Amino acid sequence: MYLLDLPVNLGIGGAVQTGFKFAYNNNYDFAIQVDGDGQHPPAEIPKLVTAITQMEFDVIIGSRFIDKKGFLSTFSRRVGIIFFKYLIRIFSGITITDSTSGFRILIKKHLQ
Repeated sequence: MYLLDLPVNLGIGGAVQTGFKFAYNNNYDFAIQVDGDGQHPPAEIPKLVTAITQMEFDVIIGSRFIDKKGFLSTFSRRVGIIFFKYLIRIFSGITITDSTSGFRILIKKHLQ
């Protein structure tokens, strides 16, 4: 296991990009993003790994809202998530229930 200790605060975007670049440059098959705010149980990581290795998907996003229990975000955030759900469906034909989730796994070709 590695710890990437960044010299300055790059925010979530910079931290995620750094982790993905590290995984790509070190030839990992995939990388997992888990936000550090406690919304995503680390015990669920094996489900992401199983799904990405057994199915032919490039990206899998763990949704916080499928069971409608546990974490619930603010009303305005839920409205935004629903808006993006329908916008993505219109342009891609794919339904993504929680596109803003910080719990995802990507295969190597998408880590660059």
